[in-house]
Amino acid sequence: MFDHVGLSLGAGARYPTVTLDFESAQARLTRVPFDLSLRGGWRTGRVELSAEVGFGAAVMIIEGQSLTYTERSIRADLSVRIAAQVRLWVVPRLALYLSVLNSVSPAQTDLTVDRLGRVGSTPEWWIGSALGLAIRMK
Repeated sequence: MFDHVGLSLGAGARYPTVTLDFESAQARLTRVPFDLSLRGGWRTGRVELSAEVGFGAAVMIIEGQSLTYTERSIRADLSVRIAAQVRLWVVPRLALYLSVLNSVSPAQTDLTVDRLGRVGSTPEWWIGSALGLAIRMK
C-alpha cells in the first residue's frame, strides 16, 4: 500500500494571526501548532505523495480587540490532524513540497469578556497549507 511508513514530528515556526469577529467584540488569535503523526508515502521517480494522520497540540495566544479594556490569554488546543503532501525531488536530497492540512479541535475554547460574558468561541476546524523545501538527512 505505501512505499514507506514512519512517524512525523512537526512544529509551526511562523503562523499568521487571525482576527475573529463576533457581535460584541473581536479577538486576535495566534496559533502555534505542534503535531505527532503516522506518515505513509508513495514515490515514483522524482514525485512523492504522502498522507499523515495524528494528534496535534497548539499554543493559542488570544487578545481582545475593540474593547475599552483588553486582555491577553494563552490557552492549549488539542486536535486530531490529517494532512496530504506532494514533493518534487529536485536533487536526491532536496525537494520542493506543498502540503494541505486540517486539524479538528473537538473542545472549542469559549472566549469571555468581563461584563459581557461569552462573546464567542474558537473555530472547531483549522485548515492550512504550506509551501517549502524538504532536506533528506541520510
